Amino acid sequence: PIVKGAKEFLEYFSAKIPLFLISISPEDELSRVLDVRDLNIYFKQVYANPPKKSEAFKDIIKREQLDASEVVYIGDTPEDYQAAVEVGIPFIGRKSEKEFPEGNFPVCNDLEEVQNILNSLR
Repeated sequence: PIVKGAKEFLEYFSAKIPLFLISISPEDELSRVLDVRDLNIYFKQVYANPPKKSEAFKDIIKREQLDASEVVYIGDTPEDYQAAVEVGIPFIGRKSEKEFPEGNFPVCNDLEEVQNILNSLR
């Protein structure tokens, strides 16, 4: 099932900033999911099954000519958090069945909470 607030989050932020999706899912499976849910339109680029998520972020930062502080990683696994740490970008966690390590980052129940946090940073 789609995460609560996900569609609204994508509609809101894709109109303001470029969004990227990085997933360890196989490309064909991820493409099917995005097509069925009509979510492709929200992402500037999708990285399916990258060798390392941190490498995908480094590619985005370089191509978009961004500073790491201008990027936020929203993830739902400890591995996502580790990729953010490796690249030096801020992280916001979304609760899942996996526990995050202790850290100085927010952990949200859904994307409505994430949107509220991001809006408060402006």
